[in-house]
Amino acid sequence: RDRHGGLFYGPFQLFCDLVGALVSSELDKACQLKFLNLIHDIWTSCGKDSIVGASIAVIDGLCRFGFIAMVATVKNDGHNAPLVATMIDNGFRAKYNLDNTSRTRFTMSDTTPSAKNVADHIDTEQEDCSMYLLNLCIGYGIGLKDNIQTLTVWNESTASWDKVVTTVTPGGAFDKGGAMIQNLRNLNNHFRSPKQRNALKPIQETLSYPELESMTDKDVRV
Repeated sequence: RDRHGGLFYGPFQLFCDLVGALVSSELDKACQLKFLNLIHDIWTSCGKDSIVGASIAVIDGLCRFGFIAMVATVKNDGHNAPLVATMIDNGFRAKYNLDNTSRTRFTMSDTTPSAKNVADHIDTEQEDCSMYLLNLCIGYGIGLKDNIQTLTVWNESTASWDKVVTTVTPGGAFDKGGAMIQNLRNLNNHFRSPKQRNALKPIQETLSYPELESMTDKDVRV
């Protein structure tokens, strides 16, 4: 790795320059408004090192979606939110000459408090990790979860405003929704075999349907 590392310095520096120019150009098209989505996480490598990783997701001026890996740095001294935010910000400045705080609108991370607090130090709006979004959509869509609403009401006894959580629509068991999900899973599993996938592709092409591959359930996070 050390012997051939120098061969990649030039292409990597070119990549960093192009990414910096792209983001700066899109910022001008966005009238200097914050438009980046920052995605970050911390994981443990095979060598037991703690890695801080950060990527950006963006929709450019031509409505094209882009996802770019930006930073991957070893950090073995804890998950302190201010230090993680500073490390990500310094990585953006050093590699791409970009001011992360002036360009980022949303920060997406795991739901642990230490990860969610990073958004406060970058001065962005926090969003939950995308791995939870589909679960939330299904849960609310088929009525398993209580649909709640937080209201601010005046408390005369304390002469102050209180936040009260009310249930808009109650959740509960929804057997038809569960049966629908099971049928979709069975359909997906049916087309996981190479024989069935190959038979499906001509049909998709004839009907001008997108050529979608079947999905494989993950037992663990990766």
